[in-house]
Amino acid sequence: MKRKSIEILRLKRLLIPIMLGLALSACGGEDSGGGSSGGGSNSVSGGDDSATNVLDSQALKVALAEAAKAYDTQLAAIAPSLPPAPETQVAKATVAGVDINSNGVRDDIERALAQGVAMIPSATASDYLKLLDVVKYLQPSETEKTIDHKIYYCLYTGLPQKIQEKISSNLLRSMVIDTKDRAKIFVRQSINTSGNLGAEICG
Repeated sequence: MKRKSIEILRLKRLLIPIMLGLALSACGGEDSGGGSSGGGSNSVSGGDDSATNVLDSQALKVALAEAAKAYDTQLAAIAPSLPPAPETQVAKATVAGVDINSNGVRDDIERALAQGVAMIPSATASDYLKLLDVVKYLQPSETEKTIDHKIYYCLYTGLPQKIQEKISSNLLRSMVIDTKDRAKIFVRQSINTSGNLGAEICG
């Protein structure tokens, strides 16, 4: 339950700029016409406050509805066949977690990332699939696996800038190693975790 709340909070932070942008564009221009009337506007401003607030509230509701519709459309375009949300206890019961569609990415992460990418303007299904490939490489495994952090760095920095700006490398790590067992195996399977990482290593 706590994990779900954290994911919702992160997604809300991504959605806020979109909502505000739509709200501002819907409410803009409400003040036009009052600037040239001099002091006359002051004599009625007090009486118009409540009406203006109602109009602003209605415009905001419309803007939020438009944002929600745009988000649903974008999510369907980016990830048309998301797996169902797994139960938290089941999802965390093993290192592998739940992966119903067998694409190599845990279903809880797949859903969270789809919802996050859908909130990034101009993000595409291709961007989302590239992000899933990065997570697939980073996820620890109950079978033998090596997680080379130099390779991970190059995979992550190869993502579109708009994705990196909203979904950080640290966020991906925290999603992947969200239990003690996963963290333990992640450490055991990791190599090249120290040293400076820069663009020169990705040549």
